[in-house]
Amino acid sequence: MSITIITDNSFIGSGVQGSVPADSYVYVAESATVANTDTGNGNADGAIATGDGNVTIEVDGTVIASGYTIKLGSDGNDSGNTVIIGETGMVRSVTDFALAMYSDAMSIENSGTIRGVGGIAQLGYNTGPSTISNSGRIIATYAAI
Repeated sequence: MSITIITDNSFIGSGVQGSVPADSYVYVAESATVANTDTGNGNADGAIATGDGNVTIEVDGTVIASGYTIKLGSDGNDSGNTVIIGETGMVRSVTDFALAMYSDAMSIENSGTIRGVGGIAQLGYNTGPSTISNSGRIIATYAAI
């Protein structure tokens, strides 16, 4: 398993800033921002993305993009992806869903803020159990989940 800890604002720029391999853990500290600065609806991109499974993204800082902000998996064969958003965490999309989960057996734990035109898109084949636990806020102008 690879572990990436982001503690500053060095992951801000054009394109995917955190391309994550399978079996990885990424932590975005409270002091950090991860941002894809491309404009428009580029939902194939994101600030953090993987086309694989068994990835955990934990956010206590800010992750922002124009299209999908965190995109995990590429089809229903990718499973075991998890997003944990702490109380100080913010996942924000300007033009699309903040979280796009192309995976089965996915898990989302939100104690912070998920904000976008859409909140969470579960786009996998949904053949395994998936859970969403929310004690935070999901703010969306189109659809929360």
